[in-house]
Amino acid sequence: MTTSKPTTAIASETTLKPVKLHILLDRSGSMQGFESDVIGGFNSFTEKQRQVEGECSLTLVQFDGVDPFEVIYDDLEIGSVPDLTNDKYWPRDNTPLWDAVGRLITTADKANTESDVDNIIWIFTDGYENASREFTSKKVRDLIKEKEAAGWSFIFMGCDIDAYVQGGELGVRQAHTMNFMKDGQGYETAWEDMERSMTSYRSKDEAGRVSQREDMFEGQKSAEWDWESRK
Repeated sequence: MTTSKPTTAIASETTLKPVKLHILLDRSGSMQGFESDVIGGFNSFTEKQRQVEGECSLTLVQFDGVDPFEVIYDDLEIGSVPDLTNDKYWPRDNTPLWDAVGRLITTADKANTESDVDNIIWIFTDGYENASREFTSKKVRDLIKEKEAAGWSFIFMGCDIDAYVQGGELGVRQAHTMNFMKDGQGYETAWEDMERSMTSYRSKDEAGRVSQREDMFEGQKSAEWDWESRK
């Protein structure tokens, strides 16, 4: 297995394009027992992103069979994002994954009044689709294809599933897909990969970002390598 060196094109603060990051977080019942890993990973991620130069806003949406689209934080400037806590994140019910992804894309698109921004949708799940009523995989796949053509990026990270099968149904490119181990170490490494990818992306000028959009992880999938070594 080879690793590629991340691109190091660094943009000046005046040329950094704003980033809108949309995180879709699975909170179905199968996530029970891993609440602290999810919460701790998210909080560590946002803390580190506050230290990165450039404008970035974050939307956090969680989903389950009771509420397939619950907005926790809506387009908040990264420095203003509160810590995630147990009173906001508690796993329950099943996994309407297609509905959650479809609604996130359509909602983000309607709210996207600025043309000169980079939209990134990050999907974080541990379950296979089993409860959607509004969207099919094809409808979501068509949306993703349309938005990728407009410069959006989609990342799919999954544990306890084959992320390449589930993400592939939606048309998420393999370079933007990752398996990770469903335990404390796996979650920690997954969030670290996410943080490294976003820091690298936000630090680049437009040419560097266009290049990274072909491989958001830049060949460094530490959480997947950890999963492969322990599965």
